[in-house]
Amino acid sequence: MGGQHSLRGYLVQSLITVIDSLSNNDWGSVTLEPNKESEKVDIKWTYSNGEKKVAQVKSSINTFKYFKVQQWCTELENSTPDATHYELILVGHPAEKLIGLDKLDNVIIAPFKPLNMNSLLDEASVKIDKFYEAHGKAKITASVRELLVKILIQEMNFNAISGKEVLRTEFEALLLEWIETIEKQIILNPWSLFAPPHADENVSLGNRIVENIFELIGWNNFNKNEIIKLYDEHLGEEIDQILDFRGEIESGLMDNTDDFIMVNVEHDVTYPDDPKDIIYSHIERTNLFSKHFKNEHKIPVKRNEETKIYSILFSLSSDNTELNEDFIYKSYEYFRREKLEEDIQYLMVDNAHATFLISSIISAKNYRQELPVKFLYPITDLNSSPGKIGKRDLQLPPQYINSSVIPIVKESYDKISILLYCSDKFSPDYLKKLIWLIISLTSGYGNEYKIYFPDYDNNYDNDVKDIVRSFNDPELIAKLKVEKFDRVDSNAISNIKANSSLLSNEIYNETTLPSKDTSKILNKAFIEILPYGDVLKPFLKTDAILSNDLKIFLSKRGLFVKSADKKKLIAAITPILFSPRELEDFKEMIDIKEKTAKTSQEIFKLTSKKSIEEVVKEFAPINIDNITKDTNTKILGTPKFQENPERPKEYIMELKTEKKDPTNYLSVNTLYGKILISCRIDNGNLLINSVKTTTVDDKLIASRIITANKNNLVDKKIIENDSIQLLFSRFGSNRERVNFLLSFSNISDSVLFSEAEIQKIKYKFDKNQTIPDGLKDRSERDIVTYLNGKDLGGLIDISDEEFKKLLLLDEVEVHYKYNWQNIKNGWYSVKYNFSNSLYNKKGVEGVFRSEPYLYLSDPVKKLSNIDRLKKDLANAIEDLKITKLKEYNII
Repeated sequence: MGGQHSLRGYLVQSLITVIDSLSNNDWGSVTLEPNKESEKVDIKWTYSNGEKKVAQVKSSINTFKYFKVQQWCTELENSTPDATHYELILVGHPAEKLIGLDKLDNVIIAPFKPLNMNSLLDEASVKIDKFYEAHGKAKITASVRELLVKILIQEMNFNAISGKEVLRTEFEALLLEWIETIEKQIILNPWSLFAPPHADENVSLGNRIVENIFELIGWNNFNKNEIIKLYDEHLGEEIDQILDFRGEIESGLMDNTDDFIMVNVEHDVTYPDDPKDIIYSHIERTNLFSKHFKNEHKIPVKRNEETKIYSILFSLSSDNTELNEDFIYKSYEYFRREKLEEDIQYLMVDNAHATFLISSIISAKNYRQELPVKFLYPITDLNSSPGKIGKRDLQLPPQYINSSVIPIVKESYDKISILLYCSDKFSPDYLKKLIWLIISLTSGYGNEYKIYFPDYDNNYDNDVKDIVRSFNDPELIAKLKVEKFDRVDSNAISNIKANSSLLSNEIYNETTLPSKDTSKILNKAFIEILPYGDVLKPFLKTDAILSNDLKIFLSKRGLFVKSADKKKLIAAITPILFSPRELEDFKEMIDIKEKTAKTSQEIFKLTSKKSIEEVVKEFAPINIDNITKDTNTKILGTPKFQENPERPKEYIMELKTEKKDPTNYLSVNTLYGKILISCRIDNGNLLINSVKTTTVDDKLIASRIITANKNNLVDKKIIENDSIQLLFSRFGSNRERVNFLLSFSNISDSVLFSEAEIQKIKYKFDKNQTIPDGLKDRSERDIVTYLNGKDLGGLIDISDEEFKKLLLLDEVEVHYKYNWQNIKNGWYSVKYNFSNSLYNKKGVEGVFRSEPYLYLSDPVKKLSNIDRLKKDLANAIEDLKITKLKEYNII
């Protein structure tokens, strides 16, 4: 952290020095980091009279020693003997002998400045302001000064001006252009609107942003800028460690518990490429202050029986392109277990989560404006509620600081409105789960329900009506609305404090509420609900879910803990609300460990040239009763083909299936499946792939759907009657079949895969061939041989063309190495086989299919969307299969 801080101090001071020099009219050009000078020179000026001035800037958290300064002066002068003026500029603490020193030999020593970033930034902003006004420009908006300085430093450091000699007139014009452009960009940035200038100019923009967030969430009277002096043995002096904010609130999620909250803020123009230093510094400060507060007897808080400790890092950037940045995903790996304390929960808030939090609360403030925003606390076994709806109060629980779902209450004595905000994009499935949640949170007693999505529009109105009717509650139709919430704007923010004292803090009268039976509404399949608290526990306790899975689940949310104890992890999870996407992603991560998807393909010859859109329009309507007949499986949702947004010219039907115990809606008593059917046209053929993931019923249902569509298309003379099935017997010889299967290790045309290796094969000898004497025993006994190992495709036996004639090769397993986003050298294995044809009692026959398996390394588990990776890998395999089918003249 010290090195990074010093570098920024050097850059700020360089900016100050260059702008300062603009008040002198006698120089002709300036060069930052001049290439043609010694590495000792940071800034060079040339003058009309032929003179040259060079300066070196040094910045450090260490104390500047006299002998080092003397050495730098000598080196600067000796390295540039043709200069006429020399200056050494030092940012940091001088040794006692240096105090008052203004010159050493021919080198001027500029007045020392402390390495205080706030002071340096403030000085730079004043200099820029004066320069701007001196050129007849309006005074720079105070709210954007700090950001402007930071961006200007980046421009000077990375722009083509670095290392290039620039004439004074060019430099002034360039500086003016930068300032005008940057100011226009910053004015549009929500953070500059959200954090106007503070009475204390030394309060950084990041801290102003967080203070305003505290205003919104009811975290009042927090301590600011607490300091611990820590002796650094390497530097031989005391260093200030600063905690930006600290406070305590009474927990709304746990009875008889206080929440002790420590907050640090990191804000910059853009997010760093590597956040390691930021994360490590935050954790170090947190742990140091936690120990300090325990020694000071401030932990535990004396108010309640138990104290929970939370450490929150706000990591924010002002780059407009990063407002929705999932910076948590880039940072989780640095919250290492060995650095964390056992009794602290570490939370992180990035741009995306902060924007959602602010936008949700501002939106809620603007509805029934005379009433305050209250946060609804879910009723679980960890807390109790005197009423039927649940506790609510003005303070946001720290566990919800980076939540993707925020329940808010606006209540008067005679009416209570429940507002549920979700950061997920709208989908009918997600809405269904959120309706379940909002009813569950309130036991169905709300007078009014409003569910908000960031992208909702009126085109979804019919979907909403269908979903609401599916709950079979006439009252719900009148009470529930779905709306869009907008990103926060400056007008909404400016009235926050002004209105807060005028609000009427009434409490809804629950005493007259009648008993209400919500069992019909709430007793739904686990896959259709958004479980929390007690409902979530049985799912988390299953053996399929390991403690490391839970830690990864929490880390994606931005919550990090040291403990690997599963009971403690479940206790940390159950009070929290999760969005549909978050739980879907978690379930996907668990499902993928347990099951592999089998993909089979049917190929139909088109009778005439048609587009895939034209063919899909002719598909038969799906009769759910017919496709599920004589099965115990239920189809969840409406089966229909839709254009695949991620794969041009392809249509997909994705079905969720359920076999459930009708007496219970918990996941442990319900078996879920997913059927994916895709279709596209290639080389005059209609290709239909079906993916079955769980049960025999899934396979049967997929087959019935494909058969119904095939019959319909045949009747309409769109496809030929006979499909092109790739069967074991389809090949003209054993050698051709062997070569076909082995060819899947040839990935020369693949973009995603970098290596491929055959590691498993399954075969037996063909009795109809002349078998060598040494192998006759295995042939006569009809032995099926399995070989496991590395690079089996290179075995002499398998690679020998004559030997291939003897083999009934049924299966190969190929391991592929891939790179995807930040996953380096990931592994994906695929079995290519003919459906266990060697064990077919009716003779060696079977249809060709593939079975992929994704290796779940920790980096894969921590992906924000595993399903996206699976789809990309699956598409790469499908493309590879098409290539091989063409290569062997099958299509």
